[in-house]
Amino acid sequence: MMKFAKKTVLAGLLAGAMGMPLAAGASPIPVTGMALTLGGILKTIGLVADLATLFGLADDDSGSDSITIRASGDATHFDLRIRGTAVDDTTTTKLTGMLFGQTALPGGGTGVVNLWSFNLDMRFLSVQDRLIFNEEVLVNGDLMHEIGPHASDAVQGPPLGFNLRVNADDATGGVVVDTDPILDMLHPVKHTDELFLARLRASTDTGIAVDEIADWDLTLRAIHIPEPSTLAMLLGGALVLAGWPGLRRP
Repeated sequence: MMKFAKKTVLAGLLAGAMGMPLAAGASPIPVTGMALTLGGILKTIGLVADLATLFGLADDDSGSDSITIRASGDATHFDLRIRGTAVDDTTTTKLTGMLFGQTALPGGGTGVVNLWSFNLDMRFLSVQDRLIFNEEVLVNGDLMHEIGPHASDAVQGPPLGFNLRVNADDATGGVVVDTDPILDMLHPVKHTDELFLARLRASTDTGIAVDEIADWDLTLRAIHIPEPSTLAMLLGGALVLAGWPGLRRP
C-alpha cells in the first residue's frame, strides 16, 4: 500500500507540480470512449456503461445482477473500474475493451487513436464447502498500452497480466480483498509500462446455507513511465517544487 501511495503521489507530482504531462513534447491524448466486445457483439460507448443493459444480458448470462464499467485516463494513464452486485449464477463472462481518444490530424480535422486495451475473464461461482455454499468471483486477464507516447516507443506495449479471486468464505459478514503485485514491463525500446494496481474487492453476507457476495468491484490502474534519465530530471524538479519532506532533513 505504501509503494502504491508513493507511486500515485509521484505521478501526480510529475504531471501536476511540474505543470507538464508525463508524455514528453505534447499533452497526452485523453480517453474519450470505449469499444466493448462481449460474445462477438461490439458496442462503442462513452466512459460509463451498464454491461447487462448494454448487451441485453439476463442475470444468468452475466453472473451478477448488475455490472457497471467506468473508465478514464489518457495516452499515459489508464484507470478502469468494474462494479457488480449479487452473484447469482455460475457462469463466465468474457469481455474485451478498447479505450480510445481523438487527436488532430496533420491535414486538418480529427481522428480516433487507440490508447489502452483490456481482456477479462470474469467467473462467478458457487462452491460447496461441506454443507455450505460459498460464492466467489475470479477475474483474470491483461491490459495493454496501444500507443507509443514517447520517442522510439513501439506502437504497442506488452500485455500486463493479473489474476484475482475473492471468496465469501474468506470474510463472512465483512470485506475480502485480493491484490496482485505491481508489474513493470518494458515498452520497447526503452520505456516502461506499469500495472500498479490490480485489485478485486467484495462485500460479503451470510444467507441460509450460503456465504454470499453482496457486491464486488475490480480496479485496474496502469501508467507509461518515461526512461530513467527523463524520469529522474522530472522527479528532481517536482520534489523541489513540492517541498518533499525528505529533502529538508539535515
